[in-house]
Amino acid sequence: MAAMTKKTLDRAAKINLLVSLVLVLLLAIILETLIRERRTDAAVINLSGRQRMLSQKIAKGIYTTSLGLASIQEIKNDAETWTLVHDGLIYGNDSLGLPSLTDQNLLSLFKQVEPFKEGLLRVVAQINDTTQITPSMLDEVERNEQAFLSLMDEIVFLAEENYNRSIFNLRLWTLVLSILVIVSLVVLYFNLVKPIIRELSRAEGSLMRSRQSLEFFVKHTPAAVAMLDLKMNYLFASDRWYVDYGLEGRSIIGKNHYDIFPEINEIPEWKEIHQRILKGETYKTDTDRFDRADGKVDWLKYELLPWRDDNGEIGGMIMFTEVITQQVEMQLELERKARELEKTNEELKHFIYIASHDLQEPLRTTLSYSELLLNEEFNSDEQVKQQSLRFIGESVGRMSTLVKGLLDYSLIGSDNNFEQVDCQLLVNGILNELDQSELGGTSVELNNLPVVSGSKLELTQLFHNLIVNSIKFVRPNVPCLIQISAERTNGYWIFTFSDNGIGIEEQYFKQIFKVFQRLHSKDRVEGSGIGLALSKKIVEHHGGEIWVESELNKGTTFYFTLVG
Repeated sequence: MAAMTKKTLDRAAKINLLVSLVLVLLLAIILETLIRERRTDAAVINLSGRQRMLSQKIAKGIYTTSLGLASIQEIKNDAETWTLVHDGLIYGNDSLGLPSLTDQNLLSLFKQVEPFKEGLLRVVAQINDTTQITPSMLDEVERNEQAFLSLMDEIVFLAEENYNRSIFNLRLWTLVLSILVIVSLVVLYFNLVKPIIRELSRAEGSLMRSRQSLEFFVKHTPAAVAMLDLKMNYLFASDRWYVDYGLEGRSIIGKNHYDIFPEINEIPEWKEIHQRILKGETYKTDTDRFDRADGKVDWLKYELLPWRDDNGEIGGMIMFTEVITQQVEMQLELERKARELEKTNEELKHFIYIASHDLQEPLRTTLSYSELLLNEEFNSDEQVKQQSLRFIGESVGRMSTLVKGLLDYSLIGSDNNFEQVDCQLLVNGILNELDQSELGGTSVELNNLPVVSGSKLELTQLFHNLIVNSIKFVRPNVPCLIQISAERTNGYWIFTFSDNGIGIEEQYFKQIFKVFQRLHSKDRVEGSGIGLALSKKIVEHHGGEIWVESELNKGTTFYFTLVG
């Protein structure tokens, strides 16, 4: 402080506090003494009055005994009680709550009472069942009683005076000491409290200015920054914090961090990190996922630090954060593109293999039979010519089918104009377009198929391939039964496509989705061997996946997911 050193302030504080404590202690002692005196005087007044009545009762009993109307034993009991109380008034009695008498005036009066008390007791002592009450005994009783009553009146009067005086003294001392305590507190206020208040006011003003400066700095920091206390309540937050977390227009200062972001209650590892920060640790991460309450996903880069007050004690936490959702999504998109490119390269390699292997087989057949027709040795044989032409036609047809399949496969993914497609209507349309000869005795059960987002053309191709595939691989003499249903799970529809056909061995579950992979010869089952590969590519183009479960001679179930 400007006018007082810390040492002077401490000494003044100790002196003032000591004086105040002494005055309070003195007041307590005086009050206790005066209250004790009041209790003694009140007891003397009360018991003295009872003694007067008891002496009158004893005297009356003696008179009535002479007439044979009173109990001698009752008189003696009253006399014994009378004596006990009388001695207690003079010498003290704990059971009666009486201290020994110290007032000299009262002691003097009690000494004057003594002879008359003894005189009355002598008469009581003489009375028994055979004693005749004489007039002289009655005279002595009357004389002693009158003198006793007169002196007891003086004792009561004097005790009442003492009582009133103690009341006055009690009030006077209470007033005097209260004034002294008030004066001491006033001195304490002006010498200690007021300078402290003045200094605290200055400190508060300085603290307020510092707080305002800090708040201004945090508010206008070009980053998402928030300062919280030990209870995770907001003290300050930058403008960028409000923008990055969609809090514009909301008042968050003084509110709890977990109330502003209730989704954090579902991230216990974050709350555990916060507690570690409030114990003095620091934490930093370059990428962390934040699932928001509205279903949005943010990616954060942040650093958490404890802040300390002027005493070096931890006062709370400072959060420095950056929303890097756009950068992370770009990185994820690049990784997805890289995977797609790698997958495309694999497909390209597979196409090259197909071109060098699968497509060469019908070309070799065509070339061989063409050369046979050109050979003069066989040219004249009409049967050989017809057979050669038939094989050439079949090979050309086979090659045409393979080329068309490759073309269809290469075009999957080119149609990105997704629309809402009603799968129930779509499958019914496919069934209506199939020839009855193709369907045969096939039964198809649809269970309220949903509306999904996708390419209508590609989804038509997907369901058509699966239906035709089930019809091709039906068990002999068993009518084909196809069941199609869908179930909603985590934003996706899981479709179940089941048949009762010949089934697939587990070792071929992955092979069947590759281009031109056939489990049966083309002589046994027609087809290009590309239908399931097309189906897989269509599902993946729609952001889903496809898999199969099957058991030989019992049937096959394909599962695939589509976005609702």
